[in-house]
Amino acid sequence: MVALILLTLGLLSNPFNHINYLNLVNLGDGLLATTEKLTYIFCVLSGLSIVVYNLIHPRLHKPLLASAAMMGLLGISAYAFSSSQSQQFSTSEAAILVSNGIASALMLGSVLGAMITGHWYLVQNKLSMSPLKNSSIIYILSVLLRIGLVSFSLFYYWNAGLANIDFSFLKSINFHSLIFYGRFAIGLVIPLILGIMVWNTAKIRSTQSATGILYATTILVLIGETFAKFLYFSTGIPF
Repeated sequence: MVALILLTLGLLSNPFNHINYLNLVNLGDGLLATTEKLTYIFCVLSGLSIVVYNLIHPRLHKPLLASAAMMGLLGISAYAFSSSQSQQFSTSEAAILVSNGIASALMLGSVLGAMITGHWYLVQNKLSMSPLKNSSIIYILSVLLRIGLVSFSLFYYWNAGLANIDFSFLKSINFHSLIFYGRFAIGLVIPLILGIMVWNTAKIRSTQSATGILYATTILVLIGETFAKFLYFSTGIPF
């Protein structure tokens, strides 16, 4: 019930920026209107799958989790396409936006999953270390994927020479440039180092240290992704 209330409040806050969910029925029949509708539909279905997951018999847990993940991926893709359509992005730019959105969700989900996994060892210290090791490896790979996609995005936009993209904020020390460098340091480099530390502490069965590091890592990832979204809406470049 708490999850359902929080999801409802989240939707009422209009989290998808330019998409006006209150007037979805009045939108046209074009591609933009369709993807805007699908964004909310998939978001609601994903959230409901998680809520139902917590209420029913464990036998259906795997299908519900798979459904939630699939609806989430489709929702991220629909939001990215609606953003690209509203700003008249090319197909390549839309693909970059979708890839970065999915990579961001994977990074956030993997660090939270690893942190929750680490908590089990606080009450059952005889559990196998494989789940925590595997969780840390998935997280590290997700960070590397995010770094690769962000670097590719910058390379693409830098060489594309698009008129609506302005890199002048990198030529001096200002608010935007500090957010930019903070996004890489706080949101990518340090979380990667901490992820490696988690894997090493898991190898020596230091589960409390691993869980503590994951707390700090989660906060840094959230800050980094918040910076990334700010930079995207300010510059139009997926960070």
